Order: sequence, then structure tokens, then C-alpha cells
Amino acid sequence: MEIIDDVVPEPEQGAHGSPVEAARLLKRTLMREISGLSETNNKTLMRRRQKKFRKIGEYGSRFRNALRRETKAWQAGLAAGIRALRQAPEENISPEFIDDEELPDIDNQIN
Repeated sequence: MEIIDDVVPEPEQGAHGSPVEAARLLKRTLMREISGLSETNNKTLMRRRQKKFRKIGEYGSRFRNALRRETKAWQAGLAAGIRALRQAPEENISPEFIDDEELPDIDNQIN
């Protein structure tokens, strides 16, 4: 997602254990970033920033494909459960648990 540009390291004792060292590390990181920004044209910085924030919340194709597979698996599971309920005798209303391996191979059906 590229939301975070950099991670500021913490002192060994943590920021609460060594606040002066934490401040020094933060200052060093900020100075390095500001130095890099000052060498870049303002319009370029603005374009990069707009592009970065427009991309926040977008889903890549990998996420979409995983979501499709998961949705298809849920659909197949629900359909199997409904079929089991319809075929079950009146005294045995509860369907059996269906293992994922018993479901049809849906990965090959997704385009």
C-alpha cells in the first residue's frame, strides 16, 4: 500500500526507557527525509503525494483473486449445507460438517 515511508528505529531500552536517544534517532531520520525532499521540485513532490494518497484503499489483483476464491468457497459451502438440509430427514435437521477437501476444486473455475 506504500502508506509508510520509513520506520524510525527505537533505542534498545525502548523510547520510554531512553527518551533522549529516541529523540536523537527521530531527529536524524527527519533530517535525512527533509534533506531528500528539499532536493526535489515542489510540483514533483505534489504529484507524488497525490498519487500516493489516491492509491490508499485500492486493492491489487492478488487481493481480488484471493477474495474471489474465498467467496467461491463460501458459496460452495453454503450450497452444500442447503442441499444437506433439504435432503435430511425431518428428525435429523442439522447437516454434517463438510470438510474443505470435499468441496469442488473452485480455483480452476475462477477467471
